[in-house]
Amino acid sequence: MDFILDLIGRFHPLIVHLPIGFIVIGLMSDLFFRKKKEYIPVIKFIFLWAFISSIFSIVTGYFQYEREGYTWENIEWHLIMGVLTSIFCLLFFLHLDNKFKKIPKNFLFTFLALSLIITGHLGGNITHGKDHLIEPLPPNFKSFFGEEYNLKKIKLSPENYKDENFYNKVVQPILNQRCVSCHNNKKSNGGLKLNNYNSIIKGGKNGPIIIINNSIESKMYKRMILPLEDEYHMPPKSRTQPTKEEINLIKIWIDNSASRNYTIGQLQIKKEQLKSFFSKKLNGIFPDIKISQANSIELSRLREKGFQITEIFQSSPFLRVSCINFDDFRDYKINELLKIQNNIVELDLSGTKISDNIFEQILKFKNLTVLKLNETLITGNNIEVLSNLSNLKKIDINNSKFNFKNLKKLYNFPGLIKVNIYNSENLVYENLNIPLDLKNVFNLKDYKLNKIKSDSIVYPFKVYGE
Repeated sequence: MDFILDLIGRFHPLIVHLPIGFIVIGLMSDLFFRKKKEYIPVIKFIFLWAFISSIFSIVTGYFQYEREGYTWENIEWHLIMGVLTSIFCLLFFLHLDNKFKKIPKNFLFTFLALSLIITGHLGGNITHGKDHLIEPLPPNFKSFFGEEYNLKKIKLSPENYKDENFYNKVVQPILNQRCVSCHNNKKSNGGLKLNNYNSIIKGGKNGPIIIINNSIESKMYKRMILPLEDEYHMPPKSRTQPTKEEINLIKIWIDNSASRNYTIGQLQIKKEQLKSFFSKKLNGIFPDIKISQANSIELSRLREKGFQITEIFQSSPFLRVSCINFDDFRDYKINELLKIQNNIVELDLSGTKISDNIFEQILKFKNLTVLKLNETLITGNNIEVLSNLSNLKKIDINNSKFNFKNLKKLYNFPGLIKVNIYNSENLVYENLNIPLDLKNVFNLKDYKLNKIKSDSIVYPFKVYGE
């Protein structure tokens, strides 16, 4: 019968909006029509259902707390304020029914409104974190509200990175960035905490998430490589996703005893696999400028629409955006990204239905450094306009319709250091006359990287539970 209690708890996010709606409508109705007695029966009816629905909300919320790993410390005041809100709804109803006149209506009105706001805010804290309202603000504004933010970034030194502890300096920081917001001491979805080693090894209410030396059967790894649209994929679609490199590092860790004792050197991990953990100087092709972090609410909105968005390196304001999930992505849809245009340094439009007309739109992304146009209908007409992007360093145009006659348009791009272009239907290699000083810039060799599991949309397993 446990599943029934689980199911009841899951109704809380749905039911909680009913009393909110009734209360808001009731308060507004009382404010505007309190002098018109003919409206009193309607307002009474609204507050009666506000009270009834608030009881259901409290009950379902309590079961959600009981069944889904929330701590009492985390939900205590949310529950208390919810109960107070319900009581104020009842008192307001009784006052309108002439059965409870001891407390002035203005007092009830004020405290009901305040309790509703506080209860909603505390509920938002549980779901999105205590700083969910002020998170988009710059750090100096956040400190004004009494929040202290640790801006220190864990970075590896290119000189002695092999001596660093792999778990402490790589694995746990990945989990902190991608997973800990939902799996911590105060909020442990599925009874799972990922903020320390012992809790990770212990697992959640459905058992261990790591099988030592077997990443393929470990829930942690399996969920990371599920398709983004899969309901069991973790982290959730709206959250910042781990990069392929980060997923592979988690795999390496699990397959090497999931130990917290190994150094990076002992595991023979190559520097290229750790590029996101080095300073920006190691990723030196990107602009050396200071910009603000992209708005987290906007990022969540874009991820919900299907854009894959990841940080170039940890805590970086620079973003990598892929449109791989859009089979019907066309030129006009790039406008969805304009609100984060200054943060985008890598844009992958591969496999989409874009045309040469998109180049004018791409000009708006002033910090764009890497542009991927593989497997598109791009011919290169009008590509010369991209020469105005001073930060553009790399272009991929493989397996496309690119016309060799347009290749020379790329010769005058001021910052290009690499152009990968091969398997183009209209590329006649023997007719190419690339200037000697640009021979190393243009890569015409046909090569393919081996796919990893997270590149494929076909998976031999499905994960349930946890």
